[in-house]
Amino acid sequence: MTVLRSGPMNRFVPLGNSSGHGLEFDVEPAIMVRLQGRWQVLASTWATVELLSLPLVTPSGAGRGTGFFVAPGLLLTSGDVIAEGLPLVDDDLFLRTVPQATDFDLISDPADEEFALLRASDRQSGPYAALSDDVAVGDTLQVFGFAVGDPRKLLTASLRLSEPSQFTVVDGRIEAGFSGGPVVNGRTGAVCGVARYESGTARVMPISDMLQRFPGFCPAPRFSHRWLELLDDEQREALRSRRPGASRLAEYQTAIAGSGARPLLGDMLGVTAPAIKIRLRSDDRRDPVVTEIQQDHLILHPDAQLVGGKGAGKSSMLRQLTVMLAGQRIRGEGELVPVPVKAKALATHGTVPELLAKGVADGADLDLSLDALTALFAEPPFDGGRWFVLVDGFSEVRDPQWSKMVLQRIRRERDDGKYAFLLAADSLSRHELDAISRDGRDPTYALGALGDGELLSLAEKWLRELDVPRGAASATGFLERVAEARASELAALPLPATMFAVLYTAEPGRALPQNKAALYGAFIGLLLERRLPGREYLLEPIVEVLKELACAGPEPGRLSVPANDDFDQNALSTRRWPHLVHDLLTGSGLIADVQNEFLVDRQAGSVVFTDETVRDYLMACRLADQHPNPSRLKASRVLEPSGGLDTVKAFLVGIWAAEEKNIARPLLRLLKRRNPVAAYRFVADLPSQGISLPPTVRKTLSKRLSERVASVRAVHTERREAGAILRRLDKSAAIRVYETLARLQPEDARAYEAIDILLEHAPSLAVSSLLSKCKDRRINAWQKLLFARMLYDANAAQGMHWLTLLVRNGPDDVWPEAVQVVSTFDREHGILLLQEKIATAVRDSQRLQAAQLLMSFDPDLGTAELSQLARGQGIEPQVRLAAAVVAMPRLPDNGAGLFAHLAGEDRLDPEIRIKACEHLGDDDRAVRVLGILATDSTVEAAIRCTAAELHFRLRPDSGLPMLLDLIADPRLGHSRIAAARAVGRQERDHAAGLLAGLAADQANDVTLRRGAGLALVEFDKAAAAAVLTRLAKAGGGTHRLATAVALAGVDQQAGIDVLWAIIRSFAQLETREKAAAELTKLDRGDGQAAYGLLVDDLRLPVDTRIRLSRLLARYDKAAAIAAVRRIVDSPIATQRQRSAALTQLGQFSPREAIALRSKQANASAAPPTSTRELDKLAKLSKPRQVKAYNERIGNAKLDASDRLEAADRLTSLSPKDARAGFELIEADRKVPKKFRDKAAKAARKIR
Repeated sequence: MTVLRSGPMNRFVPLGNSSGHGLEFDVEPAIMVRLQGRWQVLASTWATVELLSLPLVTPSGAGRGTGFFVAPGLLLTSGDVIAEGLPLVDDDLFLRTVPQATDFDLISDPADEEFALLRASDRQSGPYAALSDDVAVGDTLQVFGFAVGDPRKLLTASLRLSEPSQFTVVDGRIEAGFSGGPVVNGRTGAVCGVARYESGTARVMPISDMLQRFPGFCPAPRFSHRWLELLDDEQREALRSRRPGASRLAEYQTAIAGSGARPLLGDMLGVTAPAIKIRLRSDDRRDPVVTEIQQDHLILHPDAQLVGGKGAGKSSMLRQLTVMLAGQRIRGEGELVPVPVKAKALATHGTVPELLAKGVADGADLDLSLDALTALFAEPPFDGGRWFVLVDGFSEVRDPQWSKMVLQRIRRERDDGKYAFLLAADSLSRHELDAISRDGRDPTYALGALGDGELLSLAEKWLRELDVPRGAASATGFLERVAEARASELAALPLPATMFAVLYTAEPGRALPQNKAALYGAFIGLLLERRLPGREYLLEPIVEVLKELACAGPEPGRLSVPANDDFDQNALSTRRWPHLVHDLLTGSGLIADVQNEFLVDRQAGSVVFTDETVRDYLMACRLADQHPNPSRLKASRVLEPSGGLDTVKAFLVGIWAAEEKNIARPLLRLLKRRNPVAAYRFVADLPSQGISLPPTVRKTLSKRLSERVASVRAVHTERREAGAILRRLDKSAAIRVYETLARLQPEDARAYEAIDILLEHAPSLAVSSLLSKCKDRRINAWQKLLFARMLYDANAAQGMHWLTLLVRNGPDDVWPEAVQVVSTFDREHGILLLQEKIATAVRDSQRLQAAQLLMSFDPDLGTAELSQLARGQGIEPQVRLAAAVVAMPRLPDNGAGLFAHLAGEDRLDPEIRIKACEHLGDDDRAVRVLGILATDSTVEAAIRCTAAELHFRLRPDSGLPMLLDLIADPRLGHSRIAAARAVGRQERDHAAGLLAGLAADQANDVTLRRGAGLALVEFDKAAAAAVLTRLAKAGGGTHRLATAVALAGVDQQAGIDVLWAIIRSFAQLETREKAAAELTKLDRGDGQAAYGLLVDDLRLPVDTRIRLSRLLARYDKAAAIAAVRRIVDSPIATQRQRSAALTQLGQFSPREAIALRSKQANASAAPPTSTRELDKLAKLSKPRQVKAYNERIGNAKLDASDRLEAADRLTSLSPKDARAGFELIEADRKVPKKFRDKAAKAARKIR
């Protein structure tokens, strides 16, 4: 055997390409410059060649040549690369590259000087070249190879086929390292030959010669999907390839099938695991019967939910489905393409294709980019195909909002039909099932625990598979061993049950582990013994290496590889030791892949465990080594809920428990931490893993959970989760809490939650609580309906009894809902209740509603009941008419006889009779009744007009005289306008004349004339404008305003003229202001002028003018400012009004307001008018005070308020002079009336 060693090249990243992975390295600058000029030709070629080419060198580093993959695991090179002269190592030829060696077997003839074909021992997948012998004169060829002096440098040379078998070098230079390198045709994008350099001569060996040389080599297809993806459309066409989407799909299916095919327990032990039928149960409270189905049922009904506890086998089933479906699709079978994702991938924002792409990329080793995956999932996989999304880990989505988003997204996509979804969860509440299942169309299946019989059968199968000749007796002994270990709950799950069975068959006399951690420890020990026979002395160091690998993080670091004292590591060379450890690790069955260089320089992602749970156990072992005493505070902090890794922490507690250490203290500390529900969940899950909780821990946890369930401060999701944990931990305690909560008032949501849970876990208590709620008179009917509906689920007879009572005695807004619920369960009983309601209801409206509901259940019976209601003499007329209308579609002649009966009853209200005639249509009976009503003077005018209008619509010849008579009757008032408009529906000119006559008749009131004018607009706008113009010149302001607005709709300018006349008139301010507002709607400029006129109107109060200035400012701010300034300067304005005007001015222009205030302050400083000045006078002698006050009273330049205050102060000094002063002020006509009245009043008091 010839063995060649080669290593993966460091990735070359060409210009403009960012898709390369790994380390970039330098290329000669001259080559890089030349590449820029012909990048359009080389873009895909560089990207593909660098993925599949390898440099081949000797152990000393001397370059030998280049090789490239032509099929999965097959490397092609030139024959001179492996010619004689290579050094021998252990009788094998040895080639290598830095940093890692790869073994190859030479499968071609060693004497072949042209081609050498090698098979890689550890590379059975990956990209490989497209091969094509399509070469034509003028084609540009690219030759690739590695430099002899530096195998890290990828070089290229450009050739052109100038003549058949004649090449011309266009660019670059072919060297010795090019031997074995690919020659790529730029036109097709495929490899058309292999380069060979010998004795200074370069030539190209056609790929057709290689295919003839190896007739057995016929790769199908002759290109990898990754290569195909990187080619452009012209190159694909040249290769006569399939569409790009098909290649992506094929690569995706192959990768998914590989990523899902993890080794199972039987494979690890070198045997085939016995087929175990996984039992699926319908998760339906009403139909608890177990239905065993095959796994194929999930494929026939892909939109479903799968629930089961931890270890029940949900993830294993999804992986099996993934591998099975992907395998079917690779064979061209089936319609579903699996898409395995974690639920957390859907618990974020983005489109479904984007989320699926991210989820798949995180869980599988794919070469496709995120963009490529997104494009793949955006369309159906193929015609008639469907994406089957397998969602695992829903219970790991802890945030209620995110979990709700996941359920809603799945429900929405199921409705769309583009994707099918199978959701796996530990459990789903009723509300979650309602949110995801489409009206029960999407089944929910449960993976149940194994019973004793199934566990016995499982043990028997393993005994037969492992060739243990003990038969059923040994299987029975297995169950006894499980019972002795008190691990029945743990063994009820398929995966732990299998592990227990394997351990038992290996050593039947040995006691089985008591918890999950001890189980994994024993199983891993057995696995290592079986997989590494004869190397027991290496088990201890290998376990230590496994622990460290399990804890390996993303940070690079040195990894120690310890050795057992019985083993002399120095006996091997330094070069061989990492390879030996690599073989031991991968041979253990626990490691799927570990790179040799990881053992020296740790790199992120270099280790892949075959089972993540095994990795979690090994991490826990390392933590147990670091924290041997769980009572210490530092050890307790490791269990805190933050940071995740709950499985690792549970394993850690299991290891402590197996070593009989005190786990009570760390668990009690954990229950006191923040995020209590997460801590409660963690501790409560420990018994399911075979870990017995100390009594103090169980008691404390039960108490805390009970408090959380009953807490009014906790949100619904927290109470629900705490309740689920409590039921799993102590069901009797949970029932007691819920029984107490069920007694709360219905307004408390906890009562509903408690009863809902009691229905599932304690139906008798739930029935008792629901009966008490139904009997409680303090509870309203809607709440009773809800409780009765819940009661029916637990006790159909009692529930139906209370639903029946609600139908008979419930209020109008409840009993219809109640009868709908009854009919859902018992249709015949619902019909009987409706008939009873029709016969016994107190109000006719209830009877009508019952008949309508009855018609939806039994149309014939409902129609008969409605007909009876329509003919009933004692029934309310409105109800009779409504009954006839509802029954009409199912009656002969659309119920003509029924409507004729209603129309002919003289005792009925005329409006009812007219509506009956309307439904009756063009019928002699309807015409006769309408004629009677239209001519009956005892009937209201509006009803007479309506009857005449309908008569005219049915029979115009006889109806017109009736309408004309009504129009001529002045007693009918405004109804005459409606009659005239009715004439206009068939005779417009006639109607226009009638309306013009009504508007011109002076005997009619103003509103009727205006209404006639407005109605005339419909038939003759010009005549209407003339009529409205005349009407607008007479009457009061309100009438004129309404008429002007109507006139503007016909003749805008005429309406504007009338509005201006109103504004200039002496009408009420409100009317003038409304006219200005209407004018603004018609013309902005006229509206502005109108508001300006009103603001400057001195007849209006100042406060009103200030308010109007704000309206003016909307259209002309400068005009508003000027108007307010005039108010401030007005001599008749009081000080308060001036202040208000200044305040308003400040809103328009703060700068002008400040300036005006300063001006007023300076102007008022000259005369002594302030109170301070009067206070100074009070310090003078009495005679001088009297003199000064008299001077101020007689000073007409002072403000009236100052003169009044001076007279008031004079009253105490000289009443006679004061009275004379008040009289002087009273007689001064320049003083505002308000002050003169005050002066007169003060003078009378002095008299």
